[in-house]
Amino acid sequence: MQRRQFLYIKKDNKAKLTDKTKAFFAGFCYGAANYFFKIAAYFLWPGKISVAPEKICVYRIGNIGDIICAIPALIAVRRAYPGAEITLLTSTGRKGIGAKELISNAWFLNKIWVYYFDEINSPGDKIRFIKKIRAEKFDLWIELPPDHIKFGILLRNMVFAKLGGARKAIGFELSVLTCWARVQWESFFFEDDVSRLVNLLKRWGLPAGRQGVSAGDKIEYDLPVPEEAKVSALRIIQDNKMNSAVLFGLAPGAGYEANQWPLDNFVKTGKFILKKYPNSRIIVFGGPGDSEKGDYLKDKIGSNSVINLCGKLSLLEGAFIINKLKLMVANNTGLMHMAAMAGKNVITIFSAAEFDGKWFPHGEKAKVLVKKIPCEGCYYKKCPYNYQCIRSITPEEVGNEIVKIIG
Repeated sequence: MQRRQFLYIKKDNKAKLTDKTKAFFAGFCYGAANYFFKIAAYFLWPGKISVAPEKICVYRIGNIGDIICAIPALIAVRRAYPGAEITLLTSTGRKGIGAKELISNAWFLNKIWVYYFDEINSPGDKIRFIKKIRAEKFDLWIELPPDHIKFGILLRNMVFAKLGGARKAIGFELSVLTCWARVQWESFFFEDDVSRLVNLLKRWGLPAGRQGVSAGDKIEYDLPVPEEAKVSALRIIQDNKMNSAVLFGLAPGAGYEANQWPLDNFVKTGKFILKKYPNSRIIVFGGPGDSEKGDYLKDKIGSNSVINLCGKLSLLEGAFIINKLKLMVANNTGLMHMAAMAGKNVITIFSAAEFDGKWFPHGEKAKVLVKKIPCEGCYYKKCPYNYQCIRSITPEEVGNEIVKIIG
């Protein structure tokens, strides 16, 4: 396939001439936008990256899935600069669960600096925040932009890094244009976010000692779980009599309505699992907001072999128990990425609202189920077709994939 930074042209594209023209123009816009950022960075920070920067700021915002997908890139930065003091500057937007709860004890970071958007609302707040950044005297600023970032926000971040006194800054790339969404869905295959971020470092000249995911190298991933989280997770396993059972996971939560596979389909899948594999237990994973969904699945599946742990686990307790699973069935969530990155068997039900490949789980054992239906493509706009793309995926299809994987 022809590679164009972070998207691939599909060889089997049979689109109309007008659609091909739109796709070509969209690809041109991606290239032009990122060429602009490369030139702007060159003028703002001329010269190469310092051989041995002493203080590095990695800027990555987002929730659980965003941070999970950024871990291999963070490790690559540590491998490139083993002696540097690395700070992760991050935010979940409004107060929520993110990097601090997930990787506060990670060996590849020295510090996690969390801020929230309501702390930098006024011009005075922004000036004070920039002064705090300047006081750190970062030698290198590494932008790990979220998948959905807009051109203007990325340009603002570049100016912010300059005002923050960074001696060198890299990583400014645009990866989404929302115009002609359907044409892009049909014409391009995008890198998953794990690959995109690792290869972004390569494209910007980070001497990480690796050729990048596109060259076939395996990424390095590590989510350290402290001993106290392991002990408490083992206690939960023992209390729920899960020691000797084959463990399956269901993750019915979703951040967007477009990503929500119907709960009754999860119910049918759970019943199939318990019938096909009698010596199994099903664990329902999710945050506090998913507790009602977990109760619903347990009630409707109607078995003591279903354990609802939604809202009852810390992130790292959940990570430890996920490592014990035989297979997880999930929507597009952070927990799905956690399982895939841990090398577990994962079946993910995807909506066609996303561009093809974006946010797909990274890993050889991850299976994606997605259907294309005759619609115009939306990229998270309100769906006039009642999200039939994801609702048309049946429990029988998921069951068939489970049997293929488990045997």
